[in-house]
Amino acid sequence: MTENFSRFKKRFRIISIIVGAAAGICLGLLVVGAVLLALRLGGTELHWAIYLAIGLGVAALCGTGAYFIAMPSDRKIAKKLDRDFALGEKVQTMVEFSTVEEPSKMVLLQREQTDEALGAVAKKRINVKGLLKFAFIPVLAAAMFLGGVLTPMAKNSDPGEVDPPYDITVTQRTALLSLIADVEGSALGDILKTPVLEVLNGLVEKLKGTTTQSVMKDAVISAVKLIDGLVAAENDYLAVYTAIAADELLKPLATATVEGVAFYKSGGTDLQSMDAVNVKYKEAPQAIYDLMCAWSLDFTAQFEEMTQISQVTPVLSNFSQTLYSKLIVEGKAPDIGQSVLYDTYRTFISGFTNLSGGADGLSFELFLVEVDGVVSDMVEGVTDELVVQSYNCMMDDYVRNSLARIFGLSRNEIGSNETVIPDVGGEEEEDGPSHSGGFGEGDINYGSDDLVLDPDTFEKVPYGELIDRYNAAIQERINAGDTPEELAKYIRKYFDALYGGIKEEA
Repeated sequence: MTENFSRFKKRFRIISIIVGAAAGICLGLLVVGAVLLALRLGGTELHWAIYLAIGLGVAALCGTGAYFIAMPSDRKIAKKLDRDFALGEKVQTMVEFSTVEEPSKMVLLQREQTDEALGAVAKKRINVKGLLKFAFIPVLAAAMFLGGVLTPMAKNSDPGEVDPPYDITVTQRTALLSLIADVEGSALGDILKTPVLEVLNGLVEKLKGTTTQSVMKDAVISAVKLIDGLVAAENDYLAVYTAIAADELLKPLATATVEGVAFYKSGGTDLQSMDAVNVKYKEAPQAIYDLMCAWSLDFTAQFEEMTQISQVTPVLSNFSQTLYSKLIVEGKAPDIGQSVLYDTYRTFISGFTNLSGGADGLSFELFLVEVDGVVSDMVEGVTDELVVQSYNCMMDDYVRNSLARIFGLSRNEIGSNETVIPDVGGEEEEDGPSHSGGFGEGDINYGSDDLVLDPDTFEKVPYGELIDRYNAAIQERINAGDTPEELAKYIRKYFDALYGGIKEEA
């Protein structure tokens, strides 16, 4: 074969080597990415050396194959050269007679002329546009490899995580119907009671056809969240708190309002029975009144050093204007007649506004009596409404706790009801947190917030985390009917004590 043809053949060989190497690398990455993605989605992890071996093996095998596929024969090279450089069939003819042992003068002359033609075009580039149609391979390989590397490892589904079957037990159905009866006989207003009963009765019907534990849990948690939403929509004390709490002048009133509703949570009370709810409901009027009175005494204490009405009126004017601005205007208060709580605060604002204009003919002492009267009317009106809203929150807590106990759900699974009754406790002490009790998910007060050793991981975890886990496990056994009812009763009392702390009888 001629020197110039050999030169072109060398170029094709180099191109074929590059194609083989690129194809091998790309296909190696593609296969490794696919295997990695499949194993990660299945929760299986292999040593990196195995992936490396797979990639190198595929690259070597596919690269070699790609080289031989890409490397054309002499005839194909001749045909391509004739086509690309418009040489007619000179190169093909030369290749055809290249095997002749004793070529004629005509063949030698044709070979010489063809070689000269090839030498003339040797500096021109070979047309490799056909390779562009394979450009998708490196893109696909890179995408698959990155997908496999970046996909998070799925959790292994060992036998302990298999979704067990579920069929509502007689005990659970009886307890749920008892809860419905408690709600029916409660002091909830009809506007709230009716939809709450609809949710609970709907849960009874839904659980009849439930076949797995996960579906049961989803149904119960969904019912809990629906009831949370109903209570949050009915109560508006949090809207008042949110509207005025950011203002330093109004913050004490905001805090008194929300702490009044949440009074029953003091001491870590966990409402596990209707009797406990009724006890707290009975205490509510006095407890909330005391909290509101504490605010009013602090507010009116500033007048003790004053001696003239003109000193008091600016204070009343500033307070009423600020409260009106934050609560009514910026807080987008509902229209008059739509909220007892807002209407009470409107009356309070109006009373202060009238007094801020002074009181002709009244002595300073009688003027302060008028101020006290406006404050007292507000305290009494707010107390009456907060008692109602606090009871709504108590019933929400009771329903949540009851559903968790009946169906063996942990506090973490049920979640928090902070949209109904948030934790508005005081600031942390400078010396650090106390270990006499700790709050868990959903404003649950555990018996302690100490760190204890987890027997499974041998790491220190919050006390409440272990209690939730053990409570969920024992409740599952109880719900399965493995525990006598009398023993189950004592076990529940035991866990109640662990959650709320054991209290000595007075």
